[in-house]
Amino acid sequence: MKRNPNLLEKFSIFLIVNLHQKRISPFLNKRGHKCRFYPSCSNYGLMAIEKYGFFKGWIKTIGRIWRCNPWNDGSHIDYP
Repeated sequence: MKRNPNLLEKFSIFLIVNLHQKRISPFLNKRGHKCRFYPSCSNYGLMAIEKYGFFKGWIKTIGRIWRCNPWNDGSHIDYP
């Protein structure tokens, strides 16, 4: 049974989709920057927030972004 997202979750999803995926990500892709993970960090954030809720979803998303750095070993498939 799927639960209904609360206001904080809806706002977070709105920000990720409309701010990052539609505005920032296309600009970065033109400059040659690609996400090293699958799914991308923004899609991971969407899935984590939908699955775990606002607080735990953002904690998992921040941990994922923290792992997305040049010192991390290669690219990975990583689901929340």
